[in-house]
Amino acid sequence: MKMQVLRFILCSIIASFAGLNLAAGSVPPPGANGAHFCGNTGQQQDNRRYARTITNLDVGAPRTVRMIYFLPNDRPYRAEVVHRIKDQMLGIRTFFAEQMDAHGYGYATFHIETDPENHPIVHRVDGRHPDSYYSGDTVGTVRDEISSAFNLEANVHLIVIDNSETQINSDGRSVAGVGERKSKTGGYALVSDEFISTTAIHELGHAFGLNHDFRSNAYIMSYGLRPRRLSACSAEYLAVHPYFNPDTSIDEGESNSIIETISPRTYPRGSQSVPVHLKISDSEGLHQVHLLVDTMEPHPGAGFREVKECRGLAGDTDTVVEFNYDGINPSDRSTDLSNSANHRIRVSAVDADGNVTDATFSLTEISPYHIATLAEHLPAGFSVAFSTDGVTLATGSWDGTVKLWGVATLREIASLQVHTIGISSVA
Repeated sequence: MKMQVLRFILCSIIASFAGLNLAAGSVPPPGANGAHFCGNTGQQQDNRRYARTITNLDVGAPRTVRMIYFLPNDRPYRAEVVHRIKDQMLGIRTFFAEQMDAHGYGYATFHIETDPENHPIVHRVDGRHPDSYYSGDTVGTVRDEISSAFNLEANVHLIVIDNSETQINSDGRSVAGVGERKSKTGGYALVSDEFISTTAIHELGHAFGLNHDFRSNAYIMSYGLRPRRLSACSAEYLAVHPYFNPDTSIDEGESNSIIETISPRTYPRGSQSVPVHLKISDSEGLHQVHLLVDTMEPHPGAGFREVKECRGLAGDTDTVVEFNYDGINPSDRSTDLSNSANHRIRVSAVDADGNVTDATFSLTEISPYHIATLAEHLPAGFSVAFSTDGVTLATGSWDGTVKLWGVATLREIASLQVHTIGISSVA
């Protein structure tokens, strides 16, 4: 009798702290009215419908990582997974703090959601479907259900799925985890329960906005078997991230950095490298600029961006940054400029308030037979044709014009507005 009374009192205390969105301790599910359900393990496993009716979990404190335990509806609830999520997250927070301190930014790390007694909170979300449903497109299916209750753009979320395959499926590939930045203060990291310790730290890096960095296998943003370090580039980026710096605004500022190339975007065949000069300005003051490239097949990170080089800008409002691009991808050091006649380069500028601006441009190899560049019809020029006598060249453009050029003089003869849409072919 005393134990029953004690249980009733304990449940009342928990319920008084619980809101619609909070799950304390080992995350027992709430009842249909949103209040916490206190009962034994068997009762907890049977009472699993609440995630379908919760519609307002968008209340997380700013600058806070929220943890979610996602359970397909034919999988048993496992308290040990929830405890592992909490333990691993505490270790991940410590790792970031120690690494930031090692790079000279103080013992800075992110906050996690806690209850009034400062215990980590893990939200249990019961999936609407069985385990097999989430195996084909784990990322898309889980993200859709989570998004109906949690705003992934308002907070960073660590989502751990308790599935049978021990991995997740993304774009037809089986991977240990996926992470994505959704906004200045939001994003998600999705991992299988088997890979919390080895993968969550990497995917949380993506949720914060870090790109892959394969310049060293020791970096957490690489695919090294035992990543142990935060790169200097990553630490500098996080130094103005709102989760690591309380002075950084949580408001989604305008991405208004101006990024221009002031060096030629062409290079002669046989070049070993290309000088890339960028003029970058931002009224807020610039913090950092990244030179990024796309990871190529057959690397498992193909299709995503990776860090090629990184520069700190120390609050400059207007500066010129110089890179020397050699065509080598850190993820595949067999590449060089001869690997392709066109190299797509990405530039990411971070201002002093943590806002990010991206720009993309191409470096193009010049043929040894190159005679001239008809700059007056670039970059909109699309199609060309010589006259039968070889005297005149016609160029068609996306702006609906056709220009005629004298081949001998390389001068424009005429400009004809022939259409309201782009000219895809001339003859």
